[in-house]
Amino acid sequence: MTILLLGPTGSGKSSFIHRATGSPDVKIGDGTLPCTTECEVFETILKSKHRGAVSLSFLDTPGFDDIPIRDLKILGDIARHLRDLPPVCGVLHFHRITDRRLMGTSRFNLEMLKTITGEGFSDRVAFVTTMWDTIPADLQPRYEALIRE
Repeated sequence: MTILLLGPTGSGKSSFIHRATGSPDVKIGDGTLPCTTECEVFETILKSKHRGAVSLSFLDTPGFDDIPIRDLKILGDIARHLRDLPPVCGVLHFHRITDRRLMGTSRFNLEMLKTITGEGFSDRVAFVTTMWDTIPADLQPRYEALIRE
């Protein structure tokens, strides 16, 4: 199975993959420049009491928020990777909780993803909010209400 990770630069996609796979090969940015510059696949084995061992591929993608033409190139790269990977079982769309809105670029790219994957795929898209540790504890309920809205 494959899980596709999408979201803006610096939203935590590569950090998530690093923690999920434990792979030292995952590059994580810590500066102002994007670290993931092209699509890359990371694999891991999940062990379950009910299903046994399951092979899982994470498709890490560059951030969608720089230049629209570059975003279209990334979408083409994603489509090429998806042809060679096991079926996509889900999409994780990362969103920094400090970004109070889902920007137009993210919306556009979700529409393009729908074009690539087909209409019924939206049930397999989950939003992952990150950077909660940057919000003071007393403001977290307010941010949670905003994100639910």
